[in-house]
Amino acid sequence: MLDLIRDFDAGGGWGNGFRSCAQWLSWRVGLDPGAARERVRVARALGALPRLAEALARGEL
Repeated sequence: MLDLIRDFDAGGGWGNGFRSCAQWLSWRVGLDPGAARERVRVARALGALPRLAEALARGEL
């Protein structure tokens, strides 16, 4: 799911009426705003940590 959030955030798909990807995620999925911000933060960070992202994708973490 984090890779989808990262791609959606990078593409600016949330930009139509929302101030941030986290705000859109909170609205669309019903996450607490803090939890949504944390997911976006982690999704962005994983872009710079490919080995960690791969381990998460394989379910090793």
